[in-house]
Amino acid sequence: MTHPNDIPPPPEPPEDYECCDNGCDDLCVFEIYKMQKADYDAKYAHLINDVSASDE
Repeated sequence: MTHPNDIPPPPEPPEDYECCDNGCDDLCVFEIYKMQKADYDAKYAHLINDVSASDE
């Protein structure tokens, strides 16, 4: 069984001021966050659900 402390926190979304508005496409901080969040969700979503279900 996975312990909640074994799951790292999700990536933090960037603040609006962190975007330079230069049209960086895939290198934009918001695009990088989206990729990191999708990877995090794919890797840890089932573990988070398992931990939440075991708490009930």
